[in-house]
Amino acid sequence: SGQVLKTDFTYKIAEKIVCYHPDSGMLFKPFGGFASVVNEAGQVMWYGFHHREDAFEETEPHFAALLARLKKMHGDDYMPSAIYIDNCCSRRTAFNRVFPDVPILL
Repeated sequence: SGQVLKTDFTYKIAEKIVCYHPDSGMLFKPFGGFASVVNEAGQVMWYGFHHREDAFEETEPHFAALLARLKKMHGDDYMPSAIYIDNCCSRRTAFNRVFPDVPILL
C-alpha cells in the first residue's frame, strides 16, 4: 500500500552488468548503481539502475513519479508515514525535496 517506504541504493550488482559495444568490440559497464523501493509488506514499488554512484539526481524524478502514482491510489493529500533509507544523513535533504515533512529514518 505504501504507508511506509524502504529504499536501498546498492553498487555491487551494477558492477556485474557488462555490455558489449559491437562497433568497437569493447566491453563496458553502463551503470554505477541500482536503487529500489519496497513498501511495508516488502512489495517492490519501484526499481531502477542509475549511471553514477550516489546519483540521487537521476532517481529523483522516479521517486516523484512514485509519489504521484501513490497519490492517485490514496488521494491527493497522501504522504507516506515514514521512509527508511540506508544513508539518511546524506540523503535526507534530497528525499525531503520529493517527500516534504515525511520522517526520513535509518
